[in-house]
Amino acid sequence: MNFSARHRRSLALLILGLVLGLAYVVLVSPVAGLHAKGVDEIAELELQLERLTALSGDDHALHAEIERLGGLRTRGDYSLAEHTASLAAATLQARLKSVIETSGGRMESMRVLTLPDLEPGLARIGVSTNAELSIEALQQAVHRLEIESPYVVIDELTVVARQIHWAGSTRGERNADFEHARRVLDVRISISGVWIAP
Repeated sequence: MNFSARHRRSLALLILGLVLGLAYVVLVSPVAGLHAKGVDEIAELELQLERLTALSGDDHALHAEIERLGGLRTRGDYSLAEHTASLAAATLQARLKSVIETSGGRMESMRVLTLPDLEPGLARIGVSTNAELSIEALQQAVHRLEIESPYVVIDELTVVARQIHWAGSTRGERNADFEHARRVLDVRISISGVWIAP
């Protein structure tokens, strides 16, 4: 086969183009893809580094704030502050009564509980009450007991729905009794707090 010089030049350029295209696909394209992926990973790592650097700078401020807030708590936030265990029990009784009555409940009885000391000079003072509360009043009372200081522990919470007995009542009285019984629960609450001997 005899090709003219022009055809040979065209054929050589075509082969050269194919070789260059194949070299690009085999050699350059994968390297360019890896480079682009590496650039993206570097950008992501730089963003993470900036974020972590900012967080580490905040760490000192957070520790300072924790120290400041820790100093705000007093002994009275955690323990009953009265001078004797009897006064601490009376204060705990008054607090429980106040919480139940301001929540809309009615006290039926209350007593002081005898609880073992945690250690010498550190006693648990407990009181227990029976009361009538609605569901909403019970929720409010428990919430107040949990958030107010000095902090107390709810050791027991027993809720009993009312039993309805209709012997000798009219239908209207039955409906009124049912509505009242549906709204009111018999509740027993026992709480305790820590008293530190002076």
